[in-house]
Amino acid sequence: MHEPAAPGDPGARTGGPPPALAPGAPDSGARSGPFHGRGVAAGVAGPAGLASLAGARGPGGVAVRLPGRAAGTAGTSGPRARRGAAELGAWAAARARAREAVRRIHRGRRTVEIGHRGAAGYAPENTLAGIRAARARGADLVELDVQQTRDGRLVLLHDRSLARTTDVERVFPGRAPWRVRDFTLAEIRRLDAGSWFSPRYRGERVPTLGEAMAALAGGGTGIMLEIKRPRWHPGIVRRVAATVAHWHPRPLIVQSFSMRALREFRRLRPDVPAGISGSPAPGRFRALARELEYVGVRRHEVTPSYVRRAHRAGLRVMLAYTARTPDQARRVARLRLDALITNLPGRVRIR
Repeated sequence: MHEPAAPGDPGARTGGPPPALAPGAPDSGARSGPFHGRGVAAGVAGPAGLASLAGARGPGGVAVRLPGRAAGTAGTSGPRARRGAAELGAWAAARARAREAVRRIHRGRRTVEIGHRGAAGYAPENTLAGIRAARARGADLVELDVQQTRDGRLVLLHDRSLARTTDVERVFPGRAPWRVRDFTLAEIRRLDAGSWFSPRYRGERVPTLGEAMAALAGGGTGIMLEIKRPRWHPGIVRRVAATVAHWHPRPLIVQSFSMRALREFRRLRPDVPAGISGSPAPGRFRALARELEYVGVRRHEVTPSYVRRAHRAGLRVMLAYTARTPDQARRVARLRLDALITNLPGRVRIR
């Protein structure tokens, strides 16, 4: 988390209509999702797009109110009207599954605990060692950052550059600024992603998303996956949607600072809970609740009023970097937050 909102991301700070999505590189993920072949994956972006499929009001037409910003109509006859009604029904059913998935994640828990980048206070971030540490300490989910390599593979790394958390400057000295997207998976596998944190983790590698999912298989720990900005990685959203199909319906939340990325993901997987990070303004909550289930808020910006307004709009609230001490835990408890993202999972329990 903690990626600043980008001014170049249409829709990131507004409640306007879904922006036109830039085409990414073709891959198998483009054919994934429950709506492929039925209009949605071919360019209809969420509920606003589905409204356009419902047809115009005519004799016997019935106005349809959608969970988005647009309203369409569904006539009582004709193939276009029937197709529109079917699309609307499929969208509503998928959103209902997403909301049920949220209820399962939070059932029996006052505050869901999410290990930040695995367990970044105990082990190198976004590594299998960090994932194992979070799981061993009882984290409900692990938050992981996903980017795309030059050859289209999904790997876990937070920064745009490999420099901070690997030895890429030593292994590839002439390739500054060492951006993830400029290296193949084979090249990234040569890097040490653990020694910067502690000599104990020397030889730890940058894992793929598939390897992270395999490390969590067979247990109850879920994943909160942050998709880095699609302007860095064309095609990443489709590849993520295809990959997580092998994980769902186990606990899964997809988040991003980019509303564009989230809208593209929801076109493909409207049944997966999703959230926007970056402390969106309370005035946007009702519009966001038509498309998403979560909002992420920064520690210094959260207030009881912020949480109450989000809850009234139907959104769950996630908070990053808190509860390292009992005093901080009591503050979190008073705020009635739904999820806590922490570097130190297991340090303080809030149930």
